[in-house]
Order: sequence, then structure tokens, then C-alpha cells
Amino acid sequence: MQPAQPITLQTIGNEEITKLTTRFVKKVGGGWMSVINVYPASGKWPRDVPAKRLALPDRHPGDVLTGVNLVSATLRQIVKADAVRSTIIGFIAVLILMFASFRNIKLTLLSFVPFVAGAIGMLGLMALLGLVFNFMNIFVGLMIIGVATDYAIYMLQRYREDPAAFRGSAHETGKAILMAALTAIVGYGSFAFSHYPGLQSIGYASTFGIGLSGLAAITLMPAILVMGRRSKDEVGGMKDESAAG
Repeated sequence: MQPAQPITLQTIGNEEITKLTTRFVKKVGGGWMSVINVYPASGKWPRDVPAKRLALPDRHPGDVLTGVNLVSATLRQIVKADAVRSTIIGFIAVLILMFASFRNIKLTLLSFVPFVAGAIGMLGLMALLGLVFNFMNIFVGLMIIGVATDYAIYMLQRYREDPAAFRGSAHETGKAILMAALTAIVGYGSFAFSHYPGLQSIGYASTFGIGLSGLAAITLMPAILVMGRRSKDEVGGMKDESAAG
């Protein structure tokens, strides 16, 4: 073939080929924009875009870098920022509600014991099993704030009814918390049997967080309350002895 003139989009003469070329070449203002596909030597790009590729638009101001990995990384950053912001807002909102209910700084802080213990245990188990946060399970932490503080409220209300008899009656409230935790685990934990990895991660994270939060509510929290009550009684006894002497 010896064309009489250079082939352009206007002179191709084939409508189907012209449609195909518009996916890669486009007229922009007084110039043209073209698409260049970059393929890795290994045959597969890593999860995160290499730093050298991210720096490409800085070296060539007119270039636009895009791709599945870059879009996914941007979405991960957005979702992570939203999750952190939502968790902080939820934590502050629950803190205000707890203080409005108990009108006591000590009891307000104690209401977060199951959440803190459950969250730390959940993160530890996830790290141990190689599980990471993703688009699906990253908001589990916000859910655990509500669930764990519920368990704390049950135990704290029983303590406030009769602090002196709490040591003998705490197990009754513990039974209710245990059943509440088990039903929640059955509901959320069923996601672990899903074939979709995202839903599976929700099931695992929820099971770890709810289970450990419930465990802390029926073991760690009563122990703290009883020890605090015992210390208060001992201090009161020492004051009485001093007054008598």
C-alpha cells in the first residue's frame, strides 16, 4: 500500500475503525489526547500503584494517570477517612449520651471498657489471622461501639441498683448479656459462611468484636466494679477506725 497522503481519522474511510480509534485518540481544544496503556514486566500490577508511576504527571504536566489500581487506592483512602470520621463522631455521641445518663465521669468511662477490650482483641485476632480492613468491614468498629456499650449499660445499671449486693447478682445480668452477644454473633457471624470475601470479613470481624466485647462485659467489668467497691469499703473502714481512735 502506498497512500497518497498520511492517514488521519477523517480519511480512514471505515466507520467501525473510526469508532474504535475514538477510544484511544480524542481531539481536545487545538490538540489531541491519546491513551497509552502501560503493562508491568511481571504481567500483573501490585495492589498499590508504584511511586514512579504516581510521579509521572509531575514530570509531564499534561498527562493524566488512571487505572483500576489507582481508582481503587483512591476509594480506599476515601472510605478509610469516612470510617475514621464516623467512628470518632459515634464515639463522642455515645460518650455524651453515657454522661447524660449516669452523670458520673467514672461510670461514663467504665461504660467503654467492653468496647476498648473488644476492639483491641478484634484487631489482634485479625492481625493474627491475616485479615485486613476493606470496603465492607471497615465500619464494623462503629457497630461495636453501640453493641459493646449496650452490654456495659446492662451491667452498670445492675451495679447502681444495689452496689453492696452486686457481687452476688452480677451473674444474672451476665446471663442476659451472654444471650444478647450470642444472638448478635449468630446474626452477623453468618456472613462468615458467604462465598464473597468482603462479606466473610464482616462475619469474622463482627464475631471477634462482639464476642470479646461481651466477654469483657461479663468478666472484666464486674471485676473492676467489685474491686472498686472493695477499695471504697476499705478506705471507709480505715476512716471509721481513725475516728474511733
